[in-house]
Amino acid sequence: MHHASTSKKFPARLWDQTSFHLHWLLALTVLIQVGLILFRKIVGHHSAWSIYRGITIQIHIYLGLFIFLLALIFLIRKIFLSGNTSWEKLFPIKKADRKLVLEDLKILFTLKIPVRSLGGGLAGLIQGLGVLLVFGLAGIGTLAFISWTFPVLNITSWGGPLIETHKFFAVLIWWYLGGHIGMTCLHKILPQKFQVAL
Repeated sequence: MHHASTSKKFPARLWDQTSFHLHWLLALTVLIQVGLILFRKIVGHHSAWSIYRGITIQIHIYLGLFIFLLALIFLIRKIFLSGNTSWEKLFPIKKADRKLVLEDLKILFTLKIPVRSLGGGLAGLIQGLGVLLVFGLAGIGTLAFISWTFPVLNITSWGGPLIETHKFFAVLIWWYLGGHIGMTCLHKILPQKFQVAL
């Protein structure tokens, strides 16, 4: 099957304005969280900076609660939206949507990048998995916060295991961000002969 090539520009915006802003707000807050973690690791061995380490932990906790709320709103909105902005573009449950993902993978193996004007496909799936990863990571952190903040719930012992799980999934965020940002850059800089319009 022959596909026309795209220009180096992205296709028209696929999401509604609210989803677009929620996406970028999530991206920005997650990047801030990554910066906070890096800062804590850098100053962790310097006693003179210990006060800043404590402050960054507090910011990390409350920003994490905010990210959990953002991701929850994002996912709930997707359930009630239709068309190019629906949750089906992010989570290919239907056979037809899964075929789009497989088609995109085949194009990648030809060393070209698929660009879907109607969303979905591999790019949509990656977006969906990213939102789920952020939601799960922030959700686990939120549960740990609740377990320590409200001892009346008698789940204080959950805190430790939850934080260890939180740290495990935090590693995946690094890989996801690297891949996601890398692919975005490729979409921007690759000439049209390496992009396939669908």
